[in-house]
Amino acid sequence: MTLRYESDYEGWGQILKSSAVQALVTAKAERVRNAAGPGFVVESGISAKGDRASARVYTATHAARVAEADQRALSKAFGSIVGG
Repeated sequence: MTLRYESDYEGWGQILKSSAVQALVTAKAERVRNAAGPGFVVESGISAKGDRASARVYTATHAARVAEADQRALSKAFGSIVGG
């Protein structure tokens, strides 16, 4: 018996923009922010292209920028949650 798979690109697009995926992406970003320490913030929503959920963590204070520059606080925080 041969099975054939045809991808439903519209369906995948709906999944990538779904509230469940948005919540998952936001939760991962919040974990990064919490691990990085004070002065980092999360923005989440649908990507600029409008094709998927996205989130970003960035510095919002001078102290956070210094923490990233001197100790790589955000870079290390991101590395700490990969795979988790």
